[in-house]
Formats: sequence, C-alpha cells, structure tokens
Amino acid sequence: MRERIAELQELVDADDVRAETESRLSRIALEMTDWARELDLEHADDAEEVRISLSLLNVVLRTETSRIPLTRIGSAKSWIRYHLVAHLALHTYLLKHQRPVPHFIMFDQPTQAFFPEEVHDVGALTDADWEAVRSYFSLMRDVVNRNGQGLQIIVCDHVNLRDEWFRDAVIENWRQGKALIPTDWIIEA
Repeated sequence: MRERIAELQELVDADDVRAETESRLSRIALEMTDWARELDLEHADDAEEVRISLSLLNVVLRTETSRIPLTRIGSAKSWIRYHLVAHLALHTYLLKHQRPVPHFIMFDQPTQAFFPEEVHDVGALTDADWEAVRSYFSLMRDVVNRNGQGLQIIVCDHVNLRDEWFRDAVIENWRQGKALIPTDWIIEA
C-alpha cells in the first residue's frame, strides 16, 4: 500500500509541475500576444494567443480552430520578430518574479532579415521595412523602461536609426576602423 501511495504521489507531483509550468507560460503568453499585435506580426491579429510551446520548444499561435507552429508562419522576418517577443516576455516574467537568471539579453543582428550583409542601395529598403526595424527597437526600449532599468538589452547590429532615443542608447558605434576587437589587439602570426 505504501508503494502505491508513493506512486500516486509522484503522479500528482508531476501533474502539479506541468500545471504550474502551463500557468506560468500562459502569463508570459499574455504579453507575447499583446506585443505580437503591437508589432503587427503576421497572423497575430487572428490569434487568440501567441505562446511558447513546451512540446515544440518554439513559438506557436493558437487560433479558434487550430494551432500554428512558427515554422508555418511567413519568412525570416516573422520568425525573428516572434522570437524577439518571446525573449522579451520571458525575461520580463523572470525578472518580475525574481528568478535567478542574468538580467540581460544579447541580440546579434535582429534586423539581419531586413539588411543583407552589404546594403548596396539603402533606398531599396521600403518605408515599411524601416518602420518594422524601428518597431523592434522601440519595443526593446519600452521593455527596458517598463522593467525599471532592471533589464539590459545588448544589441549588435548594422542599423543606425536617426531617432534621438536610439542614438542615446548607442554605447559604441563600430564603424570607420572602430570594432568590437580593436585592430591593435590582433597579432599577426
């Protein structure tokens, strides 16, 4: 009988963990859904919920009739934007609940889908592209401010917006010979 009680207790505990995990992911999904709509992401307006799926370890959209995995949504632009929303919502939740994780996020070239390695004709980028890029950085700024500066977001990217708030946030502009690794550090073999 004791063995049976122990087996049942294990099942209850495992169910509690799953239920608690889903509950927390649902709270994170609230912000993910709001921010996905704010960024006007593909299918976000049709979704009842944008969330992180534990079974897929990826972003999914729940609609009235189906569940759409990120792999079936649009292009690299959409994927990057949905991942941005997921990271920001997850880190906001973890910070708010004082979880022991670093209070920073590092994004490497989140605008890469908009800007090829070499932009031959900047005029070829549409106003919609520039607005989408600006919306990325505006959301990042808003999330940092919302978290009372308790979250630091570090971004390495080629984009250089003219907005004053953007320029104020730039710590280093690695152009014209300035680089993450200074050239005088490089020793030729």
